[in-house]
Amino acid sequence: MDNLRTGHGQSFRSEARPRPLGVDDPVYNGWRLLTIALSARIERLFAEDNLADAVTWTMIATRFGARLSQTGLEGATLGVGLMDTVRRQLAPELAQISAIDLQRIENELSETHRQAPNLDDAFAAEANQQQQFINDLSQRKGGQGPLLTEQLGSRGAQAVETFLKAGESERATWITNMTAEAARIRDEANAQRSPDAPTPPRTEWWQKDRGRPWSPLTQHLLLGPRVLPAVEKRYQSKLRLFALAAALQRHVVNAKTAPAQLPALETELLTDPYSGRPFIYRAVGREYQVYSVGANKKDDGGETDRNGEVPDVALETRAFGF
Repeated sequence: MDNLRTGHGQSFRSEARPRPLGVDDPVYNGWRLLTIALSARIERLFAEDNLADAVTWTMIATRFGARLSQTGLEGATLGVGLMDTVRRQLAPELAQISAIDLQRIENELSETHRQAPNLDDAFAAEANQQQQFINDLSQRKGGQGPLLTEQLGSRGAQAVETFLKAGESERATWITNMTAEAARIRDEANAQRSPDAPTPPRTEWWQKDRGRPWSPLTQHLLLGPRVLPAVEKRYQSKLRLFALAAALQRHVVNAKTAPAQLPALETELLTDPYSGRPFIYRAVGREYQVYSVGANKKDDGGETDRNGEVPDVALETRAFGF
């Protein structure tokens, strides 16, 4: 954690090596423990009314979460979850934070966004992971049985056993079809990253052909890119909204009123990743709303759930607003 504090202001680049099929990766267990420790430290600082250090560690955790989110679906789930947790801890305190610290939050979040505006590296890591799994199967490497069952579920582990016992021609058919399916999933996922992406079909893709013997594997081994577009939009919208909230609240502190329009930040920070248009903003006196239209791409008046994700996307806890 001390190393994170020392280096968090520096430029970062994340790398993720694909994990062989059926092999555990203890590194993520360490990352998971570190995210818990970061959250606990921030919670303690708030309990001690040490807002200055709480802000510092929230920004450290946010930067680390953004970095971790570049390492594939598992890292993105863990990293975005950490960013959500520490943001929930700080968001209610924004109205109590000084203009200087609000400026610091805005600057830190803007820099984090510049270094990691999307999850490109996570998509690349998942593509490498897909290829690793397919290569392992083609070389008839199954890994450890109990760990395979834990990773893939019983049906997935049984599918690996079926593959390993199959003849050469049948194995070649599996590999050919899984490779094609992996490419198709990646293409569909990249299309879904655009704000103009059409709504995905209601019929789940694996229900279209239940007779495929490799289906239990494609559901587990190849699915990462399909899930990542939703994680990426959540990552982008919450990070941008957090930076916007700090900038808006700083204006309230200095001018005693909310600005008439969104502040002059970088264009991307003002852009709703779900719509491709500016975030929706309303202000009356010192109070304001800023939010995303969310996955349904409709303005539902800022209505959202306790996680700030459905139907509109907003900060989970707002210390201001209508």
